[in-house]
Amino acid sequence: MFIFGALKEGKIFAPLIFEGGCNKSLFEAWLSQSLIPQLELGDIIIVDNATFHKGKIIQEIVEEAGCELCAYSPDLNKIENGWSVLKTWMKQMLPKFETVRECVDAAFRNCPNVFA
Repeated sequence: MFIFGALKEGKIFAPLIFEGGCNKSLFEAWLSQSLIPQLELGDIIIVDNATFHKGKIIQEIVEEAGCELCAYSPDLNKIENGWSVLKTWMKQMLPKFETVRECVDAAFRNCPNVFA
C-alpha cells in the first residue's frame, strides 16, 4: 500500500492510497482530478525527482491551472514531516485495527495537521 498527497499551510490534503507502484498515468490522474481542483492560482507544486513527476502532460496540467511545478530533493520537501506524523500514529495504532487500510483511513481522519 502506498500513499501520497499534498501539503499546504501545514495540512496534508488530497491523499491517494493505492496498491502497487505509482506510474505517470496514476500521478496525472491524481494531479488533475484531486490536487489541482484544491489549489489556487499561483500555487507551487513541489515534487521529488521521480520519473513519473516529469513530462509534458504533467507540465501542461500544472500550467493550465495557473500553478508552477518545482522539482526538489525529498529531504527538503516539508511534506516529509507530515508523513512522519502519519507513520508514527499508524505504528502506535495499528494493533487496534483489523487491516492496514483501516488504520491508514483512521490516520487521515484523526492525525493532527492532516486534512483529507
